[in-house]
Amino acid sequence: MFVGFFVWFSIFLSVSAGPVKQEWKLHIVHTNDMHSRFEETSALSTRCMPKDRESGHCYGGFARLATLVRKAKNSSTPTLFLNAGDTYQGSVYYTVHKWKIVAKFLNLLMPDAISLGNHEFDDGPEGLVPFVNAAEFPIVTSNIDLTEEPELAAATNLINNSTILEVDGKRVGIIGYLTPETKVISSPGKVVFLDEVQSIRREVEKLRAKNVTIIIALGHSGFDIDKKIAAEVDGVDLVIGGHTNTFLYTGRKPDLEAPEGLYPTEVIQKNGRKVYVVQAYAYTKYLGNLSVTFDADGEVTNIIGNPILVTNDIEQASDIIQELELWKKETENFTRMEVGFSKVLLDGNDKNCRRGECNLGNVVVDAMVEYNAREYAGLEGWTDAAVAIHNSGSVRTSINKSPDAPITVSDIIAVLPFNNAVGKIQVTGKIIIDMLEHSVHTLEPNDTSNLSGRFLHFSGLQVVYNLFKPRGSRVVRNSVLIRCSKCRIPQYYKLQEDETYTVLITDFIYHGGDGYDMLDKLTWEPLGVTTDQILVDYIKRRSPIHAGVEWRISFIELSENLSGSAHRIYTQKMLILPISLGNHEFDDGPEGLVPFVNAAEFPIVTSNIDLTGEPELAAATNLINSTVLEVDGKRVGIIGYLTPETKVISSPGKVVFLDEVQSIRREVDKLRANNVTIIIALGHSGFDIDKKIATEVDGVDLVIGGHTNTFLFTGIKPDLEAPEGLYPTEVIQENGRKVYVVQAYAYTKYLGNLSVTFDADGEVTNIIGNPILVTNDIEQASDILQELEAWRPNSDMLSNISLGFTKVFLDGDKKRCRSRECNLGNLITEAMVDYNAKQYFGPFGWTDSSIAVINSGVIRKSINKALDNPVTMKDVLDVLPFCHSMVKVQLTGSGIFEMLEHSVDGLVCTKVCLITGRFLQFSGLTVIYNISQPRGSRVVRDSVFVLCSNCRTPAYEVVESNKTYTILTTDYLQSGGDGYKMLKNLTWINTGTTMDQIIANYLVTKSPVYPIINNKIMFFVNEPNRSSSNLHNYRLIVSLLIIIAYMTNCK
Repeated sequence: MFVGFFVWFSIFLSVSAGPVKQEWKLHIVHTNDMHSRFEETSALSTRCMPKDRESGHCYGGFARLATLVRKAKNSSTPTLFLNAGDTYQGSVYYTVHKWKIVAKFLNLLMPDAISLGNHEFDDGPEGLVPFVNAAEFPIVTSNIDLTEEPELAAATNLINNSTILEVDGKRVGIIGYLTPETKVISSPGKVVFLDEVQSIRREVEKLRAKNVTIIIALGHSGFDIDKKIAAEVDGVDLVIGGHTNTFLYTGRKPDLEAPEGLYPTEVIQKNGRKVYVVQAYAYTKYLGNLSVTFDADGEVTNIIGNPILVTNDIEQASDIIQELELWKKETENFTRMEVGFSKVLLDGNDKNCRRGECNLGNVVVDAMVEYNAREYAGLEGWTDAAVAIHNSGSVRTSINKSPDAPITVSDIIAVLPFNNAVGKIQVTGKIIIDMLEHSVHTLEPNDTSNLSGRFLHFSGLQVVYNLFKPRGSRVVRNSVLIRCSKCRIPQYYKLQEDETYTVLITDFIYHGGDGYDMLDKLTWEPLGVTTDQILVDYIKRRSPIHAGVEWRISFIELSENLSGSAHRIYTQKMLILPISLGNHEFDDGPEGLVPFVNAAEFPIVTSNIDLTGEPELAAATNLINSTVLEVDGKRVGIIGYLTPETKVISSPGKVVFLDEVQSIRREVDKLRANNVTIIIALGHSGFDIDKKIATEVDGVDLVIGGHTNTFLFTGIKPDLEAPEGLYPTEVIQENGRKVYVVQAYAYTKYLGNLSVTFDADGEVTNIIGNPILVTNDIEQASDILQELEAWRPNSDMLSNISLGFTKVFLDGDKKRCRSRECNLGNLITEAMVDYNAKQYFGPFGWTDSSIAVINSGVIRKSINKALDNPVTMKDVLDVLPFCHSMVKVQLTGSGIFEMLEHSVDGLVCTKVCLITGRFLQFSGLTVIYNISQPRGSRVVRDSVFVLCSNCRTPAYEVVESNKTYTILTTDYLQSGGDGYKMLKNLTWINTGTTMDQIIANYLVTKSPVYPIINNKIMFFVNEPNRSSSNLHNYRLIVSLLIIIAYMTNCK
């Protein structure tokens, strides 16, 4: 009776309550952003190395995924395997095999459906069509319009917007979606992208009309959009996403990845309905694993799961391993391709790169800037993006090769395994500051074990950090310098927070990787190339590499040795009457002057030289102290003179130089004794000496000078040149007698033109004139032109030898190069170091000489070429016409100090700086000069650093007085030219190569060039004419910041 009652009661309940809703369980495994990690990887998703394998720390790979997916599919619970896009890109397998390998291995994994990712468009629609046609599974993407890409629209497996899967008798709708950002971060051709939410809503309605009640959105737009879809699309039960590589997990994290939310993440719609969102990180390291229970209406009643960490103990499917072997040979042939060589250790060690500047980080960002600059064809400036920023976490290892061991593609991939795309964004200075603050946000002062992959490396920026300041205030604001792009001479200026700059970054940073979310609303313009491709190209072009640490990044750090921490915050057919010699007439030595003098059909006057030591020159009949010209029945005496500096600025051999004033006085007396009353001093010693002669030599009526290219003019200047005085300039002697001085600028641009009236005694009673600007409307003498044509072929042949291109103005202006750092000086000295390093194969370090020094006086001209106009051999010879050889000398640190002091000994800065050709340009040295100090004490000793040579990673170190250094210089300086006596008696080695050959080689191999002003020479002096934008006081200011910080903390 009891049993019967129970049965009756049960039936009653079932009738009374209506039918019981039947629940159904679905098991879902899913992946996203696998990025061609067909093989197992390290914990960081880079290539699994032997040490990883030996320690059991290899993860993922398609073979392990296959094992897990197949096991799930073979279970009693209905199972779907879904993929949310971005299987393209990320390993050398994809680089070599493209779509073919992706199609093959996805077909082996047999997903039930996949969505497209943005990287699937990286090779354009034409790189996607064959993959879609080869796929043996549905591909769903609802928010794209393929009308303008008919081949893609016709692809058989791109099944509209969604697909309906029959699973255990149930109908499950899968709707795909893809980020519209694909338009700018990939290459989708004419594909049109629509809003995800609106597109999915429309597709939900279509599926509902077909009585599909279980609907999954599967797509690739990022976690925020995934949640937005879950919140705003009624009818969707589950959102499976990708793109942002989001790691979700419930409970204690299983490995390195920190969860960004629970798995699954619950989203509650406005009507109270719950929708769930999942992602499964990336790189095959995890397999998303979800168990979902639905009621009869397709509503989720229960959901549970967690991603599976795909560890080493999961068996690899043998068929996948065997298939991979078939693809590996061609891949390995590619990775063994030689790229170039490095003279130095390219340091990618985490301990160095994730807390400070490292040379491999510098190489990567410099490569990004160079690649973009080479591609830039704009008319304004040398590039549109002078700054590149790269997170240190993307640099995965060092390149430690002996100088004769080639760097291979495999080495590059090991360094940069993520296949990150490079693009441009426009950011304000304020955002750059925010990025720099974020870069050091997690670092702790004085804790060198505290590392951060978010720490930034950059090219085109300089910054000082103070880690003793609160987080968010660690950038020393006045220390942030940025390289100009819209300029002809790249140099650093103070960053302006309200100004907009174009910066090169990777897609990883752009998408908020490592927490750089300040960029998420900015437009990113892809270059269509990845960091590893850029680095391969750079090393091929720049090999051998010898990059160093350049103090782009500095820290205010406190230590007992404060001086250590302060190291850097921091012709003859023309009708000519007499001529005088100039210093450059001796540039080819006496042997180069003798034939000219003997061939000259005019007198050559120079009174203040003793030729006893040069008998061939002394025997030349045309070289005399003075000459007397018969002009209209009058006798005019011409006395020559030449600067004694010729001894040190040219190559006069054993010619002895005498004082100009004393020599001219003696010659005046001789002329007077011969009844010559009109006397002109004609010479080449510079305007100051010209005026001194006019002041101190009685009997001279007129001084016609040269050497300083002085432009004198009375009245409104006729062209660009600003007059430095009146023409003529009047000088009054002590006895009241007036003497007049003239020069006529240089380079045949002006012809001095003077009308002088003399009385019977030879005294000047009237003088008037002005230089004539030799303009285009002055007819050219036909006989001169005809003669010139006979000499032109050889010159033209030389002119037409194209060496390379420059993206910038190569500044050789003497007013700059002879008083400060100039970029043409940098190019020349860097070329010397580079040439020598290529030739060096010694056992120690990357070179035997990391320092190159030249006197600025050898730089005779700028190179100002349009971007499409090649630099020729003639241009180089115009810059360096003296055929100097490059030599090596060994010099102590004390000698370096003495050399640097001599460089600025003649530099006088009041309202303007008086220039001097002895001023040095160099590579491998840094210095601060204090011009307000007495001569001989102007070098700030603690500011002098030298680039190490006997080292594996070039870095700057303090110059030690007693240490010996090998420096590269010219035979001119080595022989004591320009007064560099400290170099004269040193042992030297001639490299057998001339300077012009070295520069030509550099241009051929490094083109296009864009040397910058990098503040290796700075001044501490109050100079009204120097713009603060030149930042001459930068290193000293930063050094002071260190000291102030030290004192403050000590208190």
